[in-house]
Amino acid sequence: MSKLSHAICSHLDCKSSMVGAEVGVLCGRLSADMLRQIPRLHLVMVDLWRSPPEDGEYVRTGDPLAMISRESFSKAKSTAMKNVAFAEGRYTVIQQDSAEAAGNFPDSHFDFVFIDACHARAACYRDIVAWCPKVNRGCLLCGHDYNVPGPTGRFGVKEAVDQFVEEHKLNLILGQSHTWFTRIP
Repeated sequence: MSKLSHAICSHLDCKSSMVGAEVGVLCGRLSADMLRQIPRLHLVMVDLWRSPPEDGEYVRTGDPLAMISRESFSKAKSTAMKNVAFAEGRYTVIQQDSAEAAGNFPDSHFDFVFIDACHARAACYRDIVAWCPKVNRGCLLCGHDYNVPGPTGRFGVKEAVDQFVEEHKLNLILGQSHTWFTRIP
């Protein structure tokens, strides 16, 4: 089990049936770990698998993932599908803008949503706002790369998360591997 999947599983009842979403999949290593660790999980895997606009906020963060080629994204998606192939029937893949993909689901649909897509502040905040209503009451909205320094300064994840939890008066829990968690009241 990776440190990242361990951090998430430590906040979940991994013996129960659940529906989760990973927003920002890339090569699907975390998806595969989660599907192995939670045998009764149905995981929705959301990723655009496409380069962001060259003049966009994400590129300006300096995140190396914002700079990879179309071919690299295509290979990443192929790798993700290979990584989760063992769990056929237990995952759904959505190749769409992360915030727009949230509209595919009714409110209170998920037991957890893990956000690890664009690290730019505005995009991360947009993802949090879009996915929060999709999480069941008492369940987890969480993500990765909280307070991680980027090549051109800190990514915007910390600021986006802090703004959201403050606005909604939520309790923020920080975990290992730069993870963040909040339970939806």
